[in-house]
Amino acid sequence: MDASDGLVRGMKVMNTKNDIMVPVGEQTLGRIINVIGDPVDEVGPVKATTHYPIHRKPPTFQEAIRQS
Repeated sequence: MDASDGLVRGMKVMNTKNDIMVPVGEQTLGRIINVIGDPVDEVGPVKATTHYPIHRKPPTFQEAIRQS
């Protein structure tokens, strides 16, 4: 999900066994971040303390209401 410059067929890579995580929470409100969680709004780093994987089940309506 990021630049692949320098990668070639047969090159050894390391599987981190971790999901791609993005910041979530109030610190992300109003911010513009890309799919891998990097800020692209030129405001500086996102100082979120909570991160969720990009591939996960969405919260139920009831869970979403409780979080707001």
